[in-house]
Amino acid sequence: MTIHVDFTPETEAKLRQRAADAGKKMEDFVRDAVEEKLAKSPQSLTELLAEIHTEIQHRGDKTTESDLDALVEESRNEVYAEQLAKRRQP
Repeated sequence: MTIHVDFTPETEAKLRQRAADAGKKMEDFVRDAVEEKLAKSPQSLTELLAEIHTEIQHRGDKTTESDLDALVEESRNEVYAEQLAKRRQP
């Protein structure tokens, strides 16, 4: 598939430089960046809840409301940390 995307001159310059630094053609660099972004995109709510559901099943009937709160908080913190790390990348 071919997509035409307009970038500002500044963004285009950054893309050209990063592609050159990586030893890639700009088209390949952009395609790789998009594929990486899609692979790292946040999970859907259904996927997150499925993970929590699986964890609860492993714990058995001993799961309390506090346990569930902790699981949700842990998941939220992981997503937040990933987003923060992405923002800090050059």
